[in-house]
Amino acid sequence: MIETALGFWITALVYTTAAVVVVTLLDRLGWLRDTGIAETAWRLALWSGLLIATAGVVRAPLVDAWSFASTPTVILGAPSNTRVPLPVVPNATPSVPETRRAIATSSDEPAVASISLDGLPETAAQLVLALLGAFAATALFGLLRAWLAQQGLLRRADCEGRPAGAEWLAHRQALAPHRAYIRLREVRFLGSPIAVGQRDVLLPSWCGDLSADEQRALLAHELAHLERRDPLWRWLDAIAVALLAAHPLARHAERRLHELSEWACDAEAARRTGTPVALAQCLAECLEHLLPRTPALAVAMAEPAHGVLARVQRLLEERTMTTTPALAHFRRALIGIAIAAALAVPAIAITVEAGKRHGNSIEIRNGNGLFGATTMSASFNEPGRTLKIESEGTPQFSEDESRVIGFSGDGIFEISDTHNGVTRELRVAGTDSVVKTRYRVDGVDAAMDATAQQWLAATLPEMFRRTGLDAEARAARIHTGGGVNALLDEIAQIPADYSRATYLGMLFKLAKLDDVQLTRAIDLATAIESDHELGRALSLALASGTLEEAAAAAVLAAAKRIGSDFERAELLIAASAQVAMNITRAPAWRSAVEDIGSDYEKRRVLTALIDAAPDNPETVSLAIAMAATIGSDFEARSLLQHALAGGPVPAVSRAEYIAAVDTIGSDYERRQALTFLIRAGEVDSALALDVLKAAAEIGSDHETMELLAALAQVMPGDAQVIDAYRSLARRLSTHARGQAEQALDRFAEV
Repeated sequence: MIETALGFWITALVYTTAAVVVVTLLDRLGWLRDTGIAETAWRLALWSGLLIATAGVVRAPLVDAWSFASTPTVILGAPSNTRVPLPVVPNATPSVPETRRAIATSSDEPAVASISLDGLPETAAQLVLALLGAFAATALFGLLRAWLAQQGLLRRADCEGRPAGAEWLAHRQALAPHRAYIRLREVRFLGSPIAVGQRDVLLPSWCGDLSADEQRALLAHELAHLERRDPLWRWLDAIAVALLAAHPLARHAERRLHELSEWACDAEAARRTGTPVALAQCLAECLEHLLPRTPALAVAMAEPAHGVLARVQRLLEERTMTTTPALAHFRRALIGIAIAAALAVPAIAITVEAGKRHGNSIEIRNGNGLFGATTMSASFNEPGRTLKIESEGTPQFSEDESRVIGFSGDGIFEISDTHNGVTRELRVAGTDSVVKTRYRVDGVDAAMDATAQQWLAATLPEMFRRTGLDAEARAARIHTGGGVNALLDEIAQIPADYSRATYLGMLFKLAKLDDVQLTRAIDLATAIESDHELGRALSLALASGTLEEAAAAAVLAAAKRIGSDFERAELLIAASAQVAMNITRAPAWRSAVEDIGSDYEKRRVLTALIDAAPDNPETVSLAIAMAATIGSDFEARSLLQHALAGGPVPAVSRAEYIAAVDTIGSDYERRQALTFLIRAGEVDSALALDVLKAAAEIGSDHETMELLAALAQVMPGDAQVIDAYRSLARRLSTHARGQAEQALDRFAEV
């Protein structure tokens, strides 16, 4: 979380700084003479950093998910509560690390769009994050106060002000005949005219003394602000500055946008009225009445005061900036290019170095090295211990996992282990049968004696468990040498989620497990904290063959440990084809499905259950009952419709179907669900009365009439049913009631 937040802020600040510097240079060189182009450039400069940072945060998990699916050897960290000691080495005190994280990449993956800043001390990261958060929070609090002040200003204007006079309304009609909704109010407590929100213009009382031309020019300026939505943009730009922790260059961009908006509205007012001199005189009058402070972020005519003289001079010289129509297309193209570039530009990824009290941190990278050789890099850090592993090629290990005996082709394998101030280094290089070994202690060459062999024999197994290197071959070796129980014992020592799931997959592939072994394997799977990896491990268990009742229930119970709705749904959909629904398993299925939060994912699982056994009444009954727990009217109706695809709803489930329909609030979806019910099979009197009772909650006359007309075609001619039918029809409009009554003609013909 710290790394994500800090990476977001650093990315936003760095790119905002660069963008503002570039646009400032272009402005100074005179390349931004067009108002529209200038505003576009400055707004992109202000927002580009936030856009790039947001894209980086959104893109990272997508890239990780893609690379995870496409990389054959991917390493994930162990659960934070997993405590597995690094190997004991001679003359060293064993320690108990906690795995923090693992990062997996591959040269076959798309390049991760990020610039990495590794190893930032955690204390420094927390301090920087706290400072940025404090600046941002202070700025956002200031915006909240400004918003409250602005709302108070509007309330005061309503209480103390008065509607503008007829002359102002005439000016508004002449300038903007289609904007009669804009409210003009005269107030006594302001020094400058202000445009507020999307429909309010507040006019100080001194504006009534202006000439007709000056009033028209003033109003044209304020109307231009509203048409350009400047009050809204003023707030959005202020929010961007706050999110950028009140960055000085972001504030500069905000001020420049404020100035440009005033220039643009000056130009528009001069164009509409044809009297730029009158507008200049209005600005001069504003300067004389600026003693009362205007609210923060208000779009005031004479704010900022230091720029008014320059605006007056431009108006008198009739050289107001304008937006050239021919450049409008260029402006839109510039926005599109800028957005595309922002999405492609690399974000800045921060890697925080954990403090000692936070235990072990892991970073693992897998990729393809020179000439296609497989490479692997891993590092493990904890108080008093640093272990680094580098591998190029495919190393081969002895059966007892105590040494490197060769490579598949050429390769290099290196270990550097610093423990309690002593650094041991091993480098093995060679081919498939000939290797050269170099062993060093504190930088001095040493012999591979018994102590060195003991160190290596203790380090290699832990490396296998942490990295997943050579997992399939190693699982096969362990199974061959010690059987299923030996492999289960080894899996129990594996802390990394991905590695544990991979070894479990090999376990199910290599052997047929008895009930005790299968239960233990599922228990080992439930210790996995990654939702994806837990789902993968349980899916491998399902794919191993038909499970006994106890094992099937254990898989379904373990599914409840998966917090991600998508991952749980994927597992349960796979389980629907392996663990058939029956009366015994119904409670386990209900428990696994009921707390899925996503209506869409819940409907997907229940639909898959129906498809796996469409003729199974227990399956249909469960799906209908669970439809009542789905909040989305569309998803609930879709599930009920799917439940009827195999034929009429079982009699025992009819009440549950009606109960599920009663949870649907949409008139259309409720009518659809009831229509599917009466068309699924024969309609008796009891069913017809249930449908009519449920139809009474439909508010739309049209939907009620459509349902009654459909029901009339299939319901029996029972007097009680017809009375209930007509009782409901009498609530409808004259036309809808006539249509419903006409549908009963088939009984009169009989």
